Amino acid sequence: MYAGLSVWVASDAAVGTWGFLVPYFMIYGLGRGAWESTNKVVLAAYFKDDNDLKDAGFAAMYFMSGLAAAIAYVSFRHLSKGQLVAINSFVPAIAALCFHLSYDQYTHESLMKRLAAIEKEEQESADSAEEPLAARNAAVGEV
Repeated sequence: MYAGLSVWVASDAAVGTWGFLVPYFMIYGLGRGAWESTNKVVLAAYFKDDNDLKDAGFAAMYFMSGLAAAIAYVSFRHLSKGQLVAINSFVPAIAALCFHLSYDQYTHESLMKRLAAIEKEEQESADSAEEPLAARNAAVGEV
């Protein structure tokens, strides 16, 4: 969002100066580094149990990143300053919303898996507790 909003606030003359560009790209680089590392860690965590899905996820991430860069390279020169600001402000906001939705789904699925594992353990322990009782009842019935 910083990329869009800072360009929107600054005048056209100020955007092309070193005083604007150096801090802009320093902050942009920090944000990009945080996004890149977080995205990879989240993807690896979401698909930790399925290497095929994890590999496909990383491939899709790199493909979409390259596709977005190619579209931006071709189209940004034809867009106005307001359109660029809108794209660079709203896309990160939508990405943040989508991350939170995916995290909610991930935590829900993880919770359901843990509950299923607990129920399975309880069922197995109940079954194993019934076996000695059945053997004792059978032995008593034989006497």
